[in-house]
Amino acid sequence: MNLTKTLRPFPDGAGHTRIRRISGAALSLIVALCSSVPVTAQTQGASLPTAAQALEAYRAYMVDPVNGLSRTQPFLDFIRGSGEIHIVLNEALVTWMYEDYPPEIKAVLYAAFIGGNMAAQLEQHATGSDDEAAARSLLAAYAALKLSATPTTIPLLESLQQAAQADRLAAAIADLEAMQKSP
Repeated sequence: MNLTKTLRPFPDGAGHTRIRRISGAALSLIVALCSSVPVTAQTQGASLPTAAQALEAYRAYMVDPVNGLSRTQPFLDFIRGSGEIHIVLNEALVTWMYEDYPPEIKAVLYAAFIGGNMAAQLEQHATGSDDEAAARSLLAAYAALKLSATPTTIPLLESLQQAAQADRLAAAIADLEAMQKSP
């Protein structure tokens, strides 16, 4: 399955890409294919997880993201079904989704990215995407991937890691967005 065709992003006119319900469905499919996780809560009529349950699932996932895809379903269901979380994918931060990396790696990184965004919105009682929080979560998962049995190097994430270590993550994100918008 070609992930770029599955995700179907569309531009919002401000240099970002919006992905609505299909991204949650696509990630659920990726997670199910990669880790044999049963898609249960929404497909079997179970109640939607609460915000607290979604946060708990995200935090449990981030303890070991490489081996934790089985813990993602509650926060994925909450993001997809609650209407409380609004994520705008910043194309500059997710270019790796469209590159030739194994789906398992993409699933780990994508779950961390959207989970970190969700956690920031819930913890700060904010509405709207938080690119920096999403990137920090993404980088934590990336660090775990680099230590795993199949280490991966993704140039964009390497540069963001260096920026984060230099306390310049927000500036690096802004630079990426500016580069993407320039002709």
